Amino acid sequence: MVMMIGIGSSIICARKNCFFRFSPLLLFFFSLLLLLCSINSSGPHLGNTATATLRNEKIKNKTYKKKKTKKKNKELSLWYHFSLSLSF
Repeated sequence: MVMMIGIGSSIICARKNCFFRFSPLLLFFFSLLLLLCSINSSGPHLGNTATATLRNEKIKNKTYKKKKTKKKNKELSLWYHFSLSLSF
């Protein structure tokens, strides 16, 4: 988006014959520099969010497994009590 603004302003400036002849070119390179800086600064953050997402998925899986085992334990205890009641 920054590059598009730079290219658009350089085209408009070139058509209107601006006072500063090199300003469209400088604006284009400045926008290119801003784009590169934004890509470099977003790199580590993307990695952190990816690891955070993985960590959250692992936590969800662990809690799901815990809930599932609790349910199995309840079912087993019900069967155990039922069998005890039948035996007596």
